Formats: sequence, structure tokens, C-alpha cells
Amino acid sequence: MNAPYQSQKIQIQLEDITVVHIYRYMFQYRSLRIVTKNAQEYIFEFQKPKYAQKVLEVLLGTFDYKTSNKDDASVAVSERSQEPLCKDVSDHLFTNVQYYQDAWQRGMLSNGDYLLYLNFIAHRSFNDPT
Repeated sequence: MNAPYQSQKIQIQLEDITVVHIYRYMFQYRSLRIVTKNAQEYIFEFQKPKYAQKVLEVLLGTFDYKTSNKDDASVAVSERSQEPLCKDVSDHLFTNVQYYQDAWQRGMLSNGDYLLYLNFIAHRSFNDPT
């Protein structure tokens, strides 16, 4: 296990990302949580919440390069197209709780799957000791 804040190179194929969202880590909303197709989970912690938000916006294609502060080095991204690098599927997960509750009540989701979903939307993770 790496020491906190030790530099480590991680490569994630953009087409493998299934979920990306702002994440509460160590009781602060300054992290990004990325989940891939093969159920790998990555939590990236930033110094400030606005840095996590900017990276999320870049990934989702909603970052406004024209109005951003050019001196802000929080996101080092070239000013190419604003096409989304990955899909925003996290919104459905967090806003459609009734769907998952109904599926569980009808037996379409197991108790374990439903509990995993509830813990996921409550920002609980196997990777977060808090």
C-alpha cells in the first residue's frame, strides 16, 4: 500500500468508466470516485472541492474553458473539443432511488444488491475507512 499522497501512476481507459461522481472521503466532498466496468473502484482525493469539481466537469464535457481562470493549474487539460470523455450515469443512480426500491420490493434485486446500492449512494466504500 502506498503512503498517503505518494505519487502513483494509474491508467483507466475512458470507455471502461461506468460511474464518476463527487465523493465524500474522510468526511469531506473533495474527492472523485470512479467505478469501471470490471467493478474496480478508484477514489481520487484533491486539495480543494473545486478541483474535484473541475475534473468531473472535464470528464463530463461540461467544463467551460473560455471562462475558466487560465492561471488556475488545478486541471491541466488542453483546450481541445468539449466532447464528453465519459457518460454521466451517476445522476441516474442518485436520483432514481424509488426505481431501485421498487425493484428490490418486487424481488428483482437481492437483499445484498440493494444494500450495496444504498451504501453506494450514501458514499460508503470498501476503500474508505471512515
